[in-house]
Amino acid sequence: MAKLEDQLPAELDQLVQQDAGKGVSFAFEDQLTPIINVLQSNSPQVDSRGAEYIDGAEPGKFWLRGSTTPIRETIDVTMCGQLHSFLEWRAGRQGLVGRHAELPDDVKIEIDPSSGRRVFTRPDNGNVIQDTRELYVLVDGAPFMLPCYGTRHTFARALQSHFNQLRHPTTGNVLPSFAKRYRLSTVPRSNAKGRWFDVAFTEIGWTPLPEYQQAKALAANIERGVQPTGQLPGTSRPQLPPAA
Repeated sequence: MAKLEDQLPAELDQLVQQDAGKGVSFAFEDQLTPIINVLQSNSPQVDSRGAEYIDGAEPGKFWLRGSTTPIRETIDVTMCGQLHSFLEWRAGRQGLVGRHAELPDDVKIEIDPSSGRRVFTRPDNGNVIQDTRELYVLVDGAPFMLPCYGTRHTFARALQSHFNQLRHPTTGNVLPSFAKRYRLSTVPRSNAKGRWFDVAFTEIGWTPLPEYQQAKALAANIERGVQPTGQLPGTSRPQLPPAA
């Protein structure tokens, strides 16, 4: 974003206004979307003696890759849309490879003995495939993606159910997901197989007009079904919570 002190040369000022946006791709698949992770007790970022430790990281906090404030207890977001995909992660938590609209044909299905969850892997390289709902949000005016997998699918479904209940008082039509802003927090969960942190949401008011318009533009790309096929900038593979 141009800074206020970056004054345009007088001979270019009117021209750039006339040519606004030319040569710039606004396609969803051409954008880099950082990932939001929920830190768990076994996340490398919380190990103060490990190479991947981040100052202030603790189980139950959010990690926003690329943000000037990467570790947060809560996040205020505007919801822009959701896609279903299968994210592929390198074996050994070595980063995100890419995404698939459908489950690849060559996956091997196994049962994780510690969680009882089905695990999809690619036999040729050992990469892990995660069935994921990708939740796209604006945080501080920038787009991020919160991957919802495992027990977090329940959070994603609850969120969409909430959206479906919000109606315009005059028309009765369903409001767009970006009409209101939300605060995301984490809540501890546990079962016989372990403990983990899940995500919860609360409304915090109507979306300001500039952010509404920005969210609407991002939502329009998502609604077209445009799905990026390249690598998403992210982190090591998120730690999976135990199966519910």
